[in-house]
Amino acid sequence: MTTLSILFLLASTPPLIPLPQELAWNAGSFELNRNTGLINKGATNNTLSRLREATDLILRNQAGTSSIVLEQVPGMPDEAYTLEVTPLQLRLTSSSDAGFFYGIQTLKQLNQNGRIRAVKIKDAPRFGWRGLMLDESRHFFGPKFVRKYLDGMAAHKFNNFHWHLTDDGGWRMESKRFPELTRVGAFRKEQGVEWDYGNLWFPGPSSSEKLYGGFYNQDELRSMVDYARVRHINIVPEIEMPGHSLAATASKPELQCEPPPGVMAEYLKGTNSQAPTMMCPGKDSTIEFCKNILDETMALFPSKFIHIGADEVDKTLWRQCKHCQARMKANNLKDEHELQSWFVRQMDAYLASKGRRLIGWDEILEGGLAPGAAVMSWRGISGGIAAAQANHDVVMSPTSHCYFDYSYDTIPTSLVYSYEVIPAALTGEQRNRVLGGQANIWTEWLSTPAEVESMTYPRALALAETLWTQPERKSWSDFEARLNAYYPRLEQMKIAFRLGAPKLDPDVLNLAANKEWKFTRPDIAGAQLVLEDGTVVTGATVPATNKEVKVYFQLPGGRRGDPAVGRVVNLTHTTALNQPGLLSMTIPWTKNTAPPLSEFENAKQAEEASISLVARPTKPYALRFKGGLVVDKPGRYTIGIGSDDGSVLYLDGQKVIDNDGAHPYIERTVTIDLQPGVYPMDLVYFEAGGSSRLEFFWTPPGGTRQAIQSFRHQRSGSSDSDSLAGSGGSI
Repeated sequence: MTTLSILFLLASTPPLIPLPQELAWNAGSFELNRNTGLINKGATNNTLSRLREATDLILRNQAGTSSIVLEQVPGMPDEAYTLEVTPLQLRLTSSSDAGFFYGIQTLKQLNQNGRIRAVKIKDAPRFGWRGLMLDESRHFFGPKFVRKYLDGMAAHKFNNFHWHLTDDGGWRMESKRFPELTRVGAFRKEQGVEWDYGNLWFPGPSSSEKLYGGFYNQDELRSMVDYARVRHINIVPEIEMPGHSLAATASKPELQCEPPPGVMAEYLKGTNSQAPTMMCPGKDSTIEFCKNILDETMALFPSKFIHIGADEVDKTLWRQCKHCQARMKANNLKDEHELQSWFVRQMDAYLASKGRRLIGWDEILEGGLAPGAAVMSWRGISGGIAAAQANHDVVMSPTSHCYFDYSYDTIPTSLVYSYEVIPAALTGEQRNRVLGGQANIWTEWLSTPAEVESMTYPRALALAETLWTQPERKSWSDFEARLNAYYPRLEQMKIAFRLGAPKLDPDVLNLAANKEWKFTRPDIAGAQLVLEDGTVVTGATVPATNKEVKVYFQLPGGRRGDPAVGRVVNLTHTTALNQPGLLSMTIPWTKNTAPPLSEFENAKQAEEASISLVARPTKPYALRFKGGLVVDKPGRYTIGIGSDDGSVLYLDGQKVIDNDGAHPYIERTVTIDLQPGVYPMDLVYFEAGGSSRLEFFWTPPGGTRQAIQSFRHQRSGSSDSDSLAGSGGSI
């Protein structure tokens, strides 16, 4: 008997995720063995194959000492099933192959080494669209990983795989009509850093440069469609147009607008990859190319929906392009937003003529929505609300809850679980326009399969339940208990997942206030608490014997979670002042500083001058905020910094928060005991390029989160803007 089976047998209830709509446990269990018979009343061969996988038995099609009964019952909702288990019979009913499939997924979770606890389940999904999106343009992972990813989706009842196949980072779908798309666009120059938007360069196969990438040939794509189909997963391909198209425009320069000569010269030298990232909608040849690519896409993917992206289109060159301006004049389009809408309408009409439907990111609302288009709302929920109110179908995928490339600090599993997919602003028939939801995995900073999986799981389990289970059935505490018992199953499935860290209290131990850490012990199935050297922690505290301590959860299979890192400081402070928060601040800077911050600090450059936030440098730069942190009452404080890119906070010259590295916006917090007084503070920040954001905040004892300092710089087209908020400013 496996460790997993022993753990499940000891549990009072097997952990089911997502939770069925109706469930009642009964006494006894059904045993799978060589004497188990099969009575098939209408199930397909695909269902029988999946049943063999779930039971590890080749079942005889006859009654046995105990029997499995598969019965097709007309009239049940699509994807619905019932499962009734007694000691002598296991009966699974559905009206569809999909319903049988989902019942078998529940059966696999119930199977504890050949024993299935007696239970009665009546189940059906809340939403028809239960999706995960994988970006393979930035990094190419290959067929083996994608099949494994589909297996994980199927096990947890997801049914739409949104496959992001083209973008600025690479073109991954073979085109027979335009072979240059993969000959050139599938292989970019290998970057010196993990990801750099300013260094995307496709030199072509004859180049001596070291190239990075890959693509799927058409046979591989058809095979993947078939693999997904038998697991009741629909693959929704995304072919980005007219923006995010650098891989296409680099392969076929004639798709570009006609930018100023200097811009093209920079691109051809490989020193500016940003200019030609959008297609030219003013050229008839561009429209024809897009229709031809959609023809090839539809021939490979039977999905009703075809995703064209259409997000974040930089329209700068459209304003300068004679073809775009002529198109606008000929069609009475007042601005470039309406030009994009015109383009989307062309694609919508073309897909509709082929019996398909267009879906795109919520930017397709700008300038007027194409008649048959569906919207994927990612910039919050407002796009989804506007689309549903205009009687368009919607898939909800807001960055606030559903962007799984964001850190777990920013979007914890509990936040995903709390998401209510249907916005409260929608009423009546508008609510029916919400098809469901999905999470998105963008891979700029995720370059390996293990990284993708660990950012997906366990958050995908929370989303699976959110999309399947009715909200009145949901309970975070109940889900958390089932999740803690479910980790060994993920380990058995060989899915890399993120196991959180134990909670140390406080994170930073101030020796001036206390001498040991306390921590909690969540009931994670079979997990031990261990120190970095493998020593098992048996008590409830860890003394401050070193400068730092690392404590991990370790599962029976040997997998460790994230470390809880406790650091020791001994802070001095001056006399307390009346006003809590930031005492003073200066903003010195150093020019052309590259990440990481360690390079900035080690350089010890003497040049420091005041910086104008409006005329900030466009190249990588660093800021240093110096002053004093004023504490007016004793107690435990939570201090945090959030940044895009790196930041480090020092108190009294000692590092208390390390948020270093080139990365999207990530928040880090620590708890620390402080006495009243002024603590010397040094906050160092760097920006690698693009939009900037720095947040410095705290939660005083018994209080709520408050901003101490905020710095932002957002790019929008060709205009820049900055803001700097002091103590009490908005987050």
